Amino acid sequence: MLLGLWALLFATSAPPVPLQGSLPLRPGTDSAQVAHLADSLLEPWRESGHLLARIRVEAQAPTLDYQIQPGPFFQWRGVRSFGDSVYTPAVLARLSGLVKGSPAAPSQLDKAVQNLSQDGCAEIAGAPQPRGIPGSIWADAWIPLRRTPCSQAQAALGWDQQSGFQGFVEAKLVNLLGTARQASLSASANPEATRFDFLWKEPWLGSWNVGLDLQLELQETKLEQLRRAMLQARWPLGYGSWIVGLETWTDIVSSDSTDSAATTKVSAGSILPTSPVGSRRFGRDRSWPPACRPSRTPGVCSCAAKVPSNCVFLSEPGRPCKLASRRAACGR
Repeated sequence: MLLGLWALLFATSAPPVPLQGSLPLRPGTDSAQVAHLADSLLEPWRESGHLLARIRVEAQAPTLDYQIQPGPFFQWRGVRSFGDSVYTPAVLARLSGLVKGSPAAPSQLDKAVQNLSQDGCAEIAGAPQPRGIPGSIWADAWIPLRRTPCSQAQAALGWDQQSGFQGFVEAKLVNLLGTARQASLSASANPEATRFDFLWKEPWLGSWNVGLDLQLELQETKLEQLRRAMLQARWPLGYGSWIVGLETWTDIVSSDSTDSAATTKVSAGSILPTSPVGSRRFGRDRSWPPACRPSRTPGVCSCAAKVPSNCVFLSEPGRPCKLASRRAACGR
């Protein structure tokens, strides 16, 4: 309530452009230039919440006389969608970034459209429309949405006489039930190793503008097992994001041995939108291929970055690690 009263007082006590006046007009000014000048006079009023502002001009060289009718003042109440129901109302409001109680400026509506287009699960199906609520100062932003495919799944199974059966399955679910949550699952198996990965992305924690990622990883070869869990929180900034992560993993050298090592690590960093494409974990960009070195287990490589499940690195005595098998999606 206080925010609305303050915005209303500001809009009425500080006119962005005088309601009437005269401007010098150069000789030879055509009707298109006059219309452009009239729009430039109206824009500050509309940006201050007067969506229905109108202007009347009389262009007679050497002056242009104008009179502005500002109309009522509006504040944004929320965002509505028509067409496909891509998001729930609460998620639609969070994704749009439209602030309730702020002056109903067309530029904020354009920004909301841009934010909704970044998710990849919806596209704008027409022109957005601000609609005032009769008998009040509230206005809703109506945005037409069309659902676009954003989830995917793939699988492959093969066999050869030397290696036997091997295969993988991957699934990525985006915008689960219109909540903007994401989940991905991948599993692969071959005679040398098996691997399982699961990732859950929570867009917000309650009313906080903080995202949370949970990742689980299980990998097993004939000589070594790896169990890893990663919890990562994301704080979006005006440009990029801050990342704080907690990662723990356990290495078991042999399934027949109790020799194991558990490690926990806390990391922090930042991610900028202009960073090169790669695996961005805890704010550090890793190039491909990752740095791998022979581990204490003969024939097994230890890599500095996470290796996709359909990639296999092997080491030979006295030689560095090399990529033993690589399909089209390996490393991407």
